[in-house]
Amino acid sequence: MPPAEYAARWRVHVVAHRLLTGDHRIAEIASDLGYSSPSALSAAFTRYMGRSPAQYRGRYR
Repeated sequence: MPPAEYAARWRVHVVAHRLLTGDHRIAEIASDLGYSSPSALSAAFTRYMGRSPAQYRGRYR
């Protein structure tokens, strides 16, 4: 796996952890992890996890 892909997947897993362990808003998580916008975070998350951040939070929380 190329380093950039590894880093992108790692960030998505950090997002998933934050979605499940707190009441962080998606915009706050995006800003904290260096995404350019909440929609950029959502697109990356959906690409790797198969569902939106809100769907993920609702299903696994």
